[in-house]
Amino acid sequence: MHIRIILNEPLYAGNVGSTARVLKNFGYNDLALVNPCPINNEAWMMAQHAYDLLEGAKVFETLIEATEGSNLIIGTTGMRGETTGRHVRMPAYTPERIREKLSSVAGGASVVSIVFGREDHGLTNEELMVCDMLMSIPTSEQYPIMNLSHAVAVVLYELSDLGIGDILLADRYDLDLLYEHL
Repeated sequence: MHIRIILNEPLYAGNVGSTARVLKNFGYNDLALVNPCPINNEAWMMAQHAYDLLEGAKVFETLIEATEGSNLIIGTTGMRGETTGRHVRMPAYTPERIREKLSSVAGGASVVSIVFGREDHGLTNEELMVCDMLMSIPTSEQYPIMNLSHAVAVVLYELSDLGIGDILLADRYDLDLLYEHL
């Protein structure tokens, strides 16, 4: 299984650089950026020893383009839905629960994309609808929204000991056919 980290419209270059460093810390190397802020000296400074990941980050204009080829798309949110009227945010699994679900997925060509939203207001409901699952990191109710690179670090830490199962993920085409049928 291959994990891709997607930063959707990141606002601050420092967070992009810090995220590249976090990927390197946990042994991942696929960083995708959707319509990012300019990658400036702050990004390079924060990317310490992960310059190759920052330089190799794939840049896309839309989230749809960035998720192309993904077998599973997991969106992240700091806002957990509380009513059925906000069903797009329910349920949101913890990183630990996501690891449990992914532990049965076979290795190989399966691509799991994890999408992180903007620093100021995260992912829109429309962007969350692109995702197959949602993930939310349990935090204090006093201040539930984490720094972007810190959230990536928590998720990658949780996935770092992910085993390899024997279930193959469906490709996007087959999933779209299933959703149409429903």
